[in-house]
Amino acid sequence: MQCQNKAIQLSYKRRFIMNKIYTRRLAVSSPTQKVVLTAEAFLAKYLNRETLLNFIDKGRIDDVEEFSAFFDLLKQGREYAFPRKKREDKGRNPYKYASFLGTGEGCKVMLIGNMENFILDYTRKLCTIDFTLEELIEQAEK
Repeated sequence: MQCQNKAIQLSYKRRFIMNKIYTRRLAVSSPTQKVVLTAEAFLAKYLNRETLLNFIDKGRIDDVEEFSAFFDLLKQGREYAFPRKKREDKGRNPYKYASFLGTGEGCKVMLIGNMENFILDYTRKLCTIDFTLEELIEQAEK
């Protein structure tokens, strides 16, 4: 009888914890206000001008092209599976791979500046963007 009561108590505790987790995830996935970032705001919050221009000038062409594709897909409003695993490429540069839902497309996103925080904020639907990489570069060059 005592074992059965402990099992019931654990069951209630587990249900309570799962409800808490569900409530938190629901709150994160449906924020009350989504911010649309301009290129200028993005540079101020996530990636400074010098870092971006240095990456464009000195980064591998393939990495820059993937970075550009990433911003193009985000501007279209595409969602991606949250890339949890941080990886390093052959040059020992950190990146995450974002797989876009329903498209079969994916992009290697170099973690320059605060890109990791941006990926998290975008995944949590706290922000969206209204620019491409080309427009971001133009803003950085001003």
